[in-house]
Amino acid sequence: MPRIAIVGCGWIATHVHLPVLSQLRNAELTAIVEPDAERRAGAMRMAAQARGFESLHQMLEDDNADGAIISTPTQTHCSLALQAMRRGLHVYLEKPIATTLTEGYQLLEEAERQPGVKMTGFQYRFHPVFREVRERLASGELGRALLARTVFTSSLSGTEGWRGSDTYGGVLPELGSHHFDLIYFLFGQEIVSVHTQASG
Repeated sequence: MPRIAIVGCGWIATHVHLPVLSQLRNAELTAIVEPDAERRAGAMRMAAQARGFESLHQMLEDDNADGAIISTPTQTHCSLALQAMRRGLHVYLEKPIATTLTEGYQLLEEAERQPGVKMTGFQYRFHPVFREVRERLASGELGRALLARTVFTSSLSGTEGWRGSDTYGGVLPELGSHHFDLIYFLFGQEIVSVHTQASG
């Protein structure tokens, strides 16, 4: 049974990853990595069998996890994912994977060098609706697609968390990256140009 570590205990970890892992019978959550003691303790209450660690380095020295779910602030993604890959772990890395193109290429090169599974947190491509649309587009049933338009439909008010920080890049990398991924997934072609329009 694969042994999984969760690295970072923010909203996505405590509201998505931990609850999902607790339901799985074919994987075991063995480690929770979070520098903030209060957050770490809160996450460990949700997963009593897991051991808590203050840093990924500490966990890598003292745990035998097979894979890591990295859901930390974006500016830490590159260094943490590189550490995990270099230790032979399978890595699920929340998006956006990096804050710079250079870091993105570093991750890609390391992922190609190291064994194991690597995945970015683009879960919408596994949704039955999008899989059905992809099949129908590929079969030609829907005709030839000439244009794709995506729209945010959820409220993004407030400045808490990543919304109030220049470091994170704002809504486009955090949520807009899903839209770019879905366009690529649905049409199977590289995106060659983009036009954006904003109001407000």
